[in-house]
Amino acid sequence: MMYLFAMFAGSITVFSMVMNSRLSLSIGVLQGVFVNFAVGLLTSFALLYLWFLFDNQVLDETFIMPPWYAYCGAILAIGIVASCNVVIPKIPVVYSAVLIFLGQIVMGLAIDSMLLGLFDVYKVLGALLIAGGLFVNAKIDAESKVAV
Repeated sequence: MMYLFAMFAGSITVFSMVMNSRLSLSIGVLQGVFVNFAVGLLTSFALLYLWFLFDNQVLDETFIMPPWYAYCGAILAIGIVASCNVVIPKIPVVYSAVLIFLGQIVMGLAIDSMLLGLFDVYKVLGALLIAGGLFVNAKIDAESKVAV
């Protein structure tokens, strides 16, 4: 069930990136980022209101405060949305999705290696296979455009 949920999350991530990039084409990259996060903030407030409406405690005794650096993810998210807003209109969405996925794999490998001391040669080979497949596909696409 978690694999299906992960696939759904990946699907809506790509859809969200395309929607955000279309918005940024209309109003500008930084304005698109602002609208993205403003709507997210309003949605979060609405969900929080509903949470309180149904008498759920947000900060109860099981709530654990994250370390200060955990909040830096929001700053990184601004860079992610802005870079996707710039890149997605310029290259095919499938390439964007695979390149973003490949970047996630490489960063995951680096974090696992540096923080946990885990290094898996097979995962590195898998990342290289994905990169090679993308390269071959891009080369085939480029040749088919020249032939037309």
